[in-house]
Amino acid sequence: MTEDEHLAWLKKIMPMVATLMTLGTFLVIRLAGHGNGTALLVAGIMFGFVLLMYGARVVLGVKGFVVVIGAGAVILWRLQRNGYF
Repeated sequence: MTEDEHLAWLKKIMPMVATLMTLGTFLVIRLAGHGNGTALLVAGIMFGFVLLMYGARVVLGVKGFVVVIGAGAVILWRLQRNGYF
């Protein structure tokens, strides 16, 4: 599969992926016993995260996408280690 074919495939499936991830997150948070407001907030954050990852993949390519994931993991790890989460 070439890069153009892969991007066309991503463009075709991303609305479904973003929707399923958002709905799944909402349901998991609701099943955990939290209210609708918390579930909508977390589902909205998941929707934004999925769109950010898709945008990073399209704009930066594969290597840039890997860098974004790695940098995000390191930043979140440091925030957690410093007591922000």
